[in-house]
Amino acid sequence: MYPAIKKISKYINRTRNRVFHFYIWLVYGDSIEKGNTFFGKKFDFDIVAKKYKINFGSNTHFKKYSTVSIREGGELQIGNNVFFNNYISINCHYKISIGDDCLFGENVKLYDHNHKFRDKITPINRQGFSTGNIIIGNNCWVASNVVILKNVTIGDNSVIGANCVITENVPPGTIVKANTTLHVINY
Repeated sequence: MYPAIKKISKYINRTRNRVFHFYIWLVYGDSIEKGNTFFGKKFDFDIVAKKYKINFGSNTHFKKYSTVSIREGGELQIGNNVFFNNYISINCHYKISIGDDCLFGENVKLYDHNHKFRDKITPINRQGFSTGNIIIGNNCWVASNVVILKNVTIGDNSVIGANCVITENVPPGTIVKANTTLHVINY
């Protein structure tokens, strides 16, 4: 194992109860494998919390340019055999749970929180967040450019098509696709 990877691995294990933020910008090679978790090139692990829970199952794979962001009290649970393609963004202020054998396309975004904005006197950036769960079942495929928002459960064996914004629950065994119509104009 390269010295930079050893140092990062030690740092990850040691900082469970501290506030920290760091990037895994690889000096040697193109990836890090921690246990059965593979982190691709330029993975950003952003934890700003003293209390949080992270559990990666076996054979979790993050490709390049992905970000996992955890805030105070956040809980992130990822099952076994989960694959995240490039440019994934997981943002956890409360709780995100992903089952086994799931696939995520490029540029998928998960947000278990939203800015509060109802107070017209206080600036939005000072109003805090509302939070909720995101639960993704087993054997789900979330295609490219999907956004999944708080208070959503996606049932087992579901497919979420490209470019969808998921704001409500998806029953097990469902295919969701964006409602787009292609208009061809000859000129």
